[in-house]
Amino acid sequence: NSTFTGWSGVGCPTGATSPATVLMSGDKTCTATFTLKQYQLTLLTAGTGTGTVTGAGPYNADTSATITASAAANSTFTGWSGVGCPTGTTSPATVLMSGDKTCTATFTLKQYVLTIVTAGTGSGTTTGAGTYAADSVVALTATPAANSTFTGWSGLGCETGSVTMTGDKTCTATFTLKQYVLTVLTAGTGTGTVTGAGSYTADTSATITATAAANSTFTGWS
Repeated sequence: NSTFTGWSGVGCPTGATSPATVLMSGDKTCTATFTLKQYQLTLLTAGTGTGTVTGAGPYNADTSATITASAAANSTFTGWSGVGCPTGTTSPATVLMSGDKTCTATFTLKQYVLTIVTAGTGSGTTTGAGTYAADSVVALTATPAANSTFTGWSGLGCETGSVTMTGDKTCTATFTLKQYVLTVLTAGTGTGTVTGAGSYTADTSATITATAAANSTFTGWS
């Protein structure tokens, strides 16, 4: 892991020639200089997530280089790879520089769960619930049942019907039963009073009454 970089000394060879010759015209001291080799450490990133790495650069042979991997907010560091590189998810970690090396830090986007619940007097179906990678944008859909209307989304970040998955989220779809108007009329040659007209929630039972006047009889509904 060293290189011979040259001779020095009075009357000694110059340069890095070896073997070399010395003319012995007297006592002489010649010095051979050896220098540790320099190796390059390259750091790369991979995976669906993001993060930063430090420690790349040139190092003297047989020294230990310290490398670090720091995941971004919505990512996790899932490990090192590369010949002669650390294994596992230890950070900081060390690399013995016995040659040029390339180490890769893999970052993976976090996974978050989207839950959809329903509320209100009505009913319906929804889509969009599931597990998603961090920062995914999920479109929500709500389909009301026949006698219901969809009246809106609620929940942190859910209000527009589109959710950015920066964490686990729960969105609520509210369905409301439709309102129907019951009108009660009178007809015929007689007279009387009726009750029960008004606005009613869908699928409820409305009670109506018909009361004949003194000189009349109630003869039926139509």
